[in-house]
This record gives sequence, C-alpha cells and structure tokens, in this order.
Amino acid sequence: MRVREVQADDSDAHRLSEQRIELRPGEFYEREWDDLDDFESVAALIENLEGSPEIEFQGPPGEWSKLKGVRLYAGRLTENIKRVAIRIKAVTASTVRVTVAFLRKEGRQGMRRMSCKACKVFFRFAINVFLNSIGVPTISIDVPLAEHFDIASITKHLGAIAHSAGGILPDGLCAFFSGISPAFWTGLQALLGVVDFFTDHVDRGLEAGCRVVGCCSEVRMG
Repeated sequence: MRVREVQADDSDAHRLSEQRIELRPGEFYEREWDDLDDFESVAALIENLEGSPEIEFQGPPGEWSKLKGVRLYAGRLTENIKRVAIRIKAVTASTVRVTVAFLRKEGRQGMRRMSCKACKVFFRFAINVFLNSIGVPTISIDVPLAEHFDIASITKHLGAIAHSAGGILPDGLCAFFSGISPAFWTGLQALLGVVDFFTDHVDRGLEAGCRVVGCCSEVRMG
C-alpha cells in the first residue's frame, strides 16, 4: 500500500486532509477519528480513480453523491456519533483519493485566521462537494473542469447555492455547511466571478474567494 498526503490543514475553523491511496489486490486502508468533541460537522469525499475498491464509511448517515465511482458523506456530528471511520478494501489494484473535512464548533469566524493556502484548499474542497452533489466531476489545480461541460449552467447552479448560503443543498450537506462563516458564501460568489475559473484560472479564482474572506495579508492590512 502507498499513501501520499496531498494536503493537510488544521486551523481553529477546520481540519482537512486529502490523501491519494494506492492499493494492491486484497490490501486494506483504514483510518478513523475518535476525538470529535471540538467538531460540529464532517464531510468525506471518496473518489475511485482506478480499480474496484469496496468502501465502508462510519459517521453521519446518508450518501449524497450523484457520480458513479464517488462516495460523498456529510452531516452534523451528533452526540451518538463517537467516531468517524473509513475502510477501503481493494478487490483489484486500486487508486482512491480520500478528502475529509471537519468544521469546528467555534469556527464560524475562524476562516479569517486561515492561511491563504488553507483557505484555497477548503474552497476547492467545498466546490468539489457542490459539483459532486449535482453530478459534475470534481476539479483540481492541475486539471480544470473539462470545457465540454455547460460551464454557464454549472456556474448558475453554484451561484444559487451561494445565494441561499447552502440552504438548497441536500440535508446532510446543508448540515455540514450550516456553521460556516457567512463570509464564505460571499467569497464563493467572488470566486465564481473570475473569468474562466473552471477552464483556465482555478488558482486565481480560489485566491479571489480567500481575499473576500479576509485570509490574505493584503486584505488584513487594508
């Protein structure tokens, strides 16, 4: 088994990790989080990049993905949820990307104290959650959204999510984002306003959102 840590961020607003996991046939990957008192909600995006993995998730109930080969779980961490855990078994040689984000109970305004890098990671994760919930493949810095998609329609849909502050999302996703700073939704609208965000300027768009939130030093100094 080979596990590569792509991103790992921990602030007073959130904890987020993104791993790329390569498994040989019959191998297992397991990870759990059991010290959850400081957290209010969790979202887990598990993407099957190659092979035939069997995936188990323990945490808030409900699976919100509309994409084949992708699992999306999200919800509030209630008192009866003592742990969050992921278990993957490779039936054939498999590659899986696992991204998990926790939002802290007292983190509503904490995004302002994230680094710009951490803020961009969280914005990208959130957008990928939104895209997944409407059946659109995820984006990355290196591989922008394919140009053959109806970008205008996707942007309009995400704009409606931002305008509603997540209120039109499915129940579990709405619960995950309910405790986030209002500045996040304003930042998302700014991000979507960057020309060619989905096809050419992903990183520039993410930075635009973070400037609105107040993560960049230039904004703080102003």
